[in-house]
Amino acid sequence: MNRFLILQCHFGTVISLIFFFTSQGQPPLWWGEPIFSSGPGVCERVLPTSDLHILYSALICGINLPAGQAKQLFVDTGLIHLMVVSGSHLVFLEILLGFLPRGGRLGFLGAYCYLTGWQAPVMRAFLRRWIGPWLKLRSGLTSLQIEAAAVVLALLLYPQWLISRSFQMSWMCGLALCAPPLFPRWPHFDLALKAYAFLLPYCWASPSSIAWNTLLAPFVGFILFPACLLAIVIPPLTQLSDLLWRAFLGILRLGPQGEPLGLFFAAPTLCWVPVVTHVLLLVWEVRWRRASAFSYSPSF
Repeated sequence: MNRFLILQCHFGTVISLIFFFTSQGQPPLWWGEPIFSSGPGVCERVLPTSDLHILYSALICGINLPAGQAKQLFVDTGLIHLMVVSGSHLVFLEILLGFLPRGGRLGFLGAYCYLTGWQAPVMRAFLRRWIGPWLKLRSGLTSLQIEAAAVVLALLLYPQWLISRSFQMSWMCGLALCAPPLFPRWPHFDLALKAYAFLLPYCWASPSSIAWNTLLAPFVGFILFPACLLAIVIPPLTQLSDLLWRAFLGILRLGPQGEPLGLFFAAPTLCWVPVVTHVLLLVWEVRWRRASAFSYSPSF
């Protein structure tokens, strides 16, 4: 158990150092940014020709969805996070590439990071997949501890991500995935409920968004996203993916109307939230494991 306490101390120390460097206004560490920033442009050029191009570019390439009716539908229903490239995209892509060996999957996921402009949420998820199996096999770390290692590595690469709203939200989503299930029999509802609770400081959406996320997030991940990828490879399938998009937007129109709760806090003022949440979860995990270990009483 001392190893877990030491890990928490190192985690807190590294985060403190990153707080210091970001507060000093240091220049970004990503010195090759101009070279590597061409990915989204390449991604957008290979998208299928469609009247719904802006939706394809947002979902696949991570390009910001412009203000308009479509964006408002996602905001109203609390599903705007589905149109922001995040770790969930890597999950869906990894599932589709499940037939490849791990090295091949990592290669494709790394290429996708380039195509989406090395955005903070995607990089955090990629680093977790890169180091996770090794840390689990070599050191026996838990999901929460691997998540901490991935976050620290990402922030060492680019400390400014600590005050990035997308990185903080991605971090909190990762913690929601690691948190113990509340309703294990209904995994989609369980994840939607935890994601709502963990992301509440960042997007004060109506509680009705829990139901919409439960129903529609699997549709986006397992049907719409793969259909858009197939349309890139097989252009005639664009008609099918366009049909799915229109059906999806039609369903969103049946959802709640109007703006979410009008509360907003800037990302720099919230950077402590994922840090404190993660540390508290790590402490709870250590205490729970200790209690479980010492509560065992063999029967004679």
